[in-house]
Amino acid sequence: MLSVIGCNAPDTLKEALQKRGDIVVILPPHPALPKPVASHADLLVFFSKKGIYTFRSYAELAANQLGQISELLRLPVFICREEPEDRYPMDTLLDALPIGKHLICRPASTASTLLQETDFRVVPVAQGYAKCAALPVGSAALITADPSIARACESLEIECLPILTEKIELPGYNTGFIGGAASFSPFDEDPEILFCGDLNLHPNGTEITAFCQRNGKKTVSLADCPLTDVGTVFRFKISL
Repeated sequence: MLSVIGCNAPDTLKEALQKRGDIVVILPPHPALPKPVASHADLLVFFSKKGIYTFRSYAELAANQLGQISELLRLPVFICREEPEDRYPMDTLLDALPIGKHLICRPASTASTLLQETDFRVVPVAQGYAKCAALPVGSAALITADPSIARACESLEIECLPILTEKIELPGYNTGFIGGAASFSPFDEDPEILFCGDLNLHPNGTEITAFCQRNGKKTVSLADCPLTDVGTVFRFKISL
């Protein structure tokens, strides 16, 4: 497997991925983003079956890392017209949530290049951090503490597990998000969901485990510590 993770993630998590045999690509920070989340992968890149979307400035800054990912996935890199800023919601241009044929996002703060992606139907929500705030479990179920995303699930017939907005750490902020504290396979190739910390320490840990299992996914805790929002661990099946 290929794992893409931000350099801000604790070393214990990166080492845990390497011990599983993953090729781990570590993304550098983008200086235009808020410092605590400047290397969060879900703010820096977006993956679709067409290609890898990022910013012109980041394509230059992280040319080596993006080149490696592009080669391993055999996907081109696409450049978005907009550039990120260090304030909400302009730090969320790529933080859209792909699930099935849908793209759940806040359209006003989503990169126009993504909105024009013909593979997705745009589903508007109030939450700019849509990918951070929700954890897809396959293509027809997700976990979130965000009410606007939960409401969107009802109209899309996506099964939703609502959880509490607590016990997820994100240094520099009061709390983190469940999506940012777990792995995500954009092409739904991974039978596991990896959690950045110990899922059992979350107040909804038991429900999350059961929900994932019911939807065909095994849960794995990567470290013996509270869940930590690292900006998503993107995982892909690759052939070497």
